[in-house]
Amino acid sequence: MTFTTRPELRGTFGMVASTHWLASAAGMAVLERGGNAFDAAAATGFTLQVVEPHLNGPGGDQQDQWSLHVFLAHVQFGLDLQSAIDAPNFHTDHFPSSFFPREAQPRSLALEGRFGDDVVADLRDRGHIVDVTDDWSLGRVSAVGRENGLLKAGANPRGMQGYAVGR
Repeated sequence: MTFTTRPELRGTFGMVASTHWLASAAGMAVLERGGNAFDAAAATGFTLQVVEPHLNGPGGDQQDQWSLHVFLAHVQFGLDLQSAIDAPNFHTDHFPSSFFPREAQPRSLALEGRFGDDVVADLRDRGHIVDVTDDWSLGRVSAVGRENGLLKAGANPRGMQGYAVGR
């Protein structure tokens, strides 16, 4: 099954993925001038702080859940990076929030409408409190990987722009 909205990029020199094209370009420029992956990541992150200050920070409670879903879809289930990022996503607020007032919503499950009515009904039958969100609304993940000597990247299509560049 594929959910791809755009092609997975492949290259041999370097890859950078972020939520803003200027940040991706800044990271790629560092690589092209001889910088390493850490330098490129720092340049990308610093640029994001300038061009999208309202979207940057230490993360949130769903970020690690969404990243795990992408990782498992790619590594365990064999989807390419872009298909793994594009797959329907979900999260729970069952655990206490890391933000004040640290509320928890036991049995909660938010999932994109692309899962379908049969999945929603089954989850509700199992006792989950299901909140069906808009399609393409959950999961802000971009990723870079390596396969057979090539670098590859996928970018987030949800809720905002996502960019991956490489050569």
